[in-house]
Amino acid sequence: LHGKSCPGVGPATHFFSHSQAETVTQTLGGMHLTMVGTCWNFDQRLFLDYLSIRQCAKGDFKPSAVQQIIGNIGRTALFLAPVVDPVVLKRAWCVYELSCTIRVGAKLVVIPEGNDPRSLLNILESIDCLNVQLQDCEARDKADKDMIMEHIASGQGLATTNMLVAETVTAALNTWKENARMAVDQ
Repeated sequence: LHGKSCPGVGPATHFFSHSQAETVTQTLGGMHLTMVGTCWNFDQRLFLDYLSIRQCAKGDFKPSAVQQIIGNIGRTALFLAPVVDPVVLKRAWCVYELSCTIRVGAKLVVIPEGNDPRSLLNILESIDCLNVQLQDCEARDKADKDMIMEHIASGQGLATTNMLVAETVTAALNTWKENARMAVDQ
C-alpha cells in the first residue's frame, strides 16, 4: 500500500499503547482522540499492535523489537481507558511499552478516553493525580512480568519510572482538564 501511495499509509507518527481488554470501539475512539488531541492533525499514523504483531503466533513477539519500534517512532500515545482507573497501567505488556518509551527517550502523549468535553471535565475534576504503581501490573505468565520488572530496574529504576509516568500523566490530564473547561465555557 505504501508503494502505491495510498492515503494514510506511511511511517507511524505514534506508537499506540492501549489495553487489548478494550472494545474495538474504545480502541478506535482512542485512536481518533490521538489525532484530535494532537492539533486536529489527521495526518497522524499509528502503530497498532494487533494489526502489526501476530498475537497468537508462538515466538513471533520480540520484546526488543518493541523498544526499537518505539525508539524509531519517537512518540507513544498512552490511551487511558477508563480514565479514573486505566487498565493500560495494570497490564504487564503495556507497562513494558511505558518502560521502553522512557528508556529510549520517546515523547509520551496521554490520551484520556471520552470525547464529550463536559463528561470528560466531570471525570477529570475528580482526579488529582493517578497512583502509578507499575510493579502491581498483571501478566498471564509470571516470567513475562519478571522480565518486564527487570527491564524497568535496569533502566531508570522502578521508583523513577513510576514517578515519571505519574508526572507525565498528571500534567497531561491537567492540560486536558483545562481544554475541556474552555470548551464547556464557550
